[in-house]
Amino acid sequence: MGYFSVLQTQAGNNANANSAPALQEQTQAPTNSILIGESLKPIGGQEDKTDGIKLNADGSAESVNSATLLYKSWESNGKSLTLAGTSIGNGVSSVFTAAYQIEELSENKLALKIDQNILTYTKAN
Repeated sequence: MGYFSVLQTQAGNNANANSAPALQEQTQAPTNSILIGESLKPIGGQEDKTDGIKLNADGSAESVNSATLLYKSWESNGKSLTLAGTSIGNGVSSVFTAAYQIEELSENKLALKIDQNILTYTKAN
């Protein structure tokens, strides 16, 4: 079952986007290697545009085409994907950690479930 967990929240106009919690460094298992790279999904209401996540082999993560959701790190046990970063909006920033259940994973597709929502990404590489 997917869930969202806020480990720490920092609010204020001067919150540091670099203060996202670093997830514990991990050794990449062969099942995790398929997660590495860019995964993109259409932006709701703007199907000609995409956003997404880039997962790097060193455990760092990056946002793709998103100025308000800044991913910093990731980890996976093969069944779930945990992302940490900073959410920025209207002068207020909050640090988050979100855990997703991996519903589907292939060379071309990544489907993540959180609560009752499924986010479907196309692997870009």
